[in-house]
Amino acid sequence: MLLVITAALAMLLSVALGLMINANVVGISFIPFWLALYYGWPYLSRRVPFLDFDKAPTTQVPKRPLWLRLIRGTLAWVGGIGLALACLSSTAIVPIVLCERRAQKVHDSIHIGMTVQEVLDTATDCDVFQAGSEFPYDEKTDGDNIPAMGLNWRRDGTYGTYDLAARRDISLTESEAIEHLHAKLHDGYKWHFHYTYINMTPMHISFTVVFGPDGRVAEVKPVYGWD
Repeated sequence: MLLVITAALAMLLSVALGLMINANVVGISFIPFWLALYYGWPYLSRRVPFLDFDKAPTTQVPKRPLWLRLIRGTLAWVGGIGLALACLSSTAIVPIVLCERRAQKVHDSIHIGMTVQEVLDTATDCDVFQAGSEFPYDEKTDGDNIPAMGLNWRRDGTYGTYDLAARRDISLTESEAIEHLHAKLHDGYKWHFHYTYINMTPMHISFTVVFGPDGRVAEVKPVYGWD
């Protein structure tokens, strides 16, 4: 019983920590929480008596028939094992759910008609950002001029990207990032902003924003998972 109760409490604590910090900490913190609660329970029960489940009852309880005790014991073990398996599987499911919620929040903040700058200002929370356009190019002759570009956001408000020509990472202000996007993707063509969110599992969560030739959002595609 104690094993099951501490497992359930450990999962609740891990989920709460994941909501406060990051979805990835759910799986990492579950086992330490479980071990700490299980081995620390005897010390805690000394200070809080009602937590001592193993304390002998003060009144004599009539002994139940053997068949009833066997059934109750079997059901308790099956329920305990089921709950333990559910807690362990939650260490993978919960990060995906929290990651999807994170992506959905950003997805819902983007609306039809927004400009490139408005979208960049609104959607700054993602793990991987990749922009591309439908500008025609020859892969054989224009290998360094692919109409695609990746950006990452920094805490100081600047952007980072990899410059293929310079073969190094460079830092950009917002206005410089927008200039680079226009130069790489070309105006008058459909643009695609791909937002991807990563967690501790192989499952990634993504969604795509499509800009029309006029430079405004024409479509925000649904959030989806992939691996």
